[in-house]
Amino acid sequence: MATKADSARHPADALTVAQQNAVDVLAAGKGDQEVAAAVGVSRQTVNGWRNHNPAFQAALNVRRHEVWGGATDRLRALVPRALEVLEGALAANPDPKTALEIVKLAGLADQGGHLGVVGIGPTDSAAVMEAEALRRRLDPMAYFLSGDPMSPTERRALEADWLALGSGTE
Repeated sequence: MATKADSARHPADALTVAQQNAVDVLAAGKGDQEVAAAVGVSRQTVNGWRNHNPAFQAALNVRRHEVWGGATDRLRALVPRALEVLEGALAANPDPKTALEIVKLAGLADQGGHLGVVGIGPTDSAAVMEAEALRRRLDPMAYFLSGDPMSPTERRALEADWLALGSGTE
């Protein structure tokens, strides 16, 4: 049986076999209905896992990092050649705004300009819960700037909400 330390190492360890299989099918790009059919649960159950189960969300994010990481590496390998082409095109017709838009559209840079896989989300259930608590606050920027951790009361309320909505097992 997986221990808490094991689950912290890999979120999928805390999931049922059906949930682990659902993570793989979702990471392959399938929709809720296809996932449900593949793992033998309802579409609503898959939706509940995706939207209200922090362990499932974390495991899905880990899997996405694994799957998309290879594609990101391949894309990064093309950057030097792409930059050469872009340099040539911009030398012939200088348009830095176009160049910047290409980088943004490729999704290669986060708001700080750092290259990597952007927008996937946290890869452990505690961080998923912190992100959800942040989203639920009326003034997320003030919360972010304060650096205050989620209160125990807020954590219990969020856990109760997610247990009620995301425990869906069949």
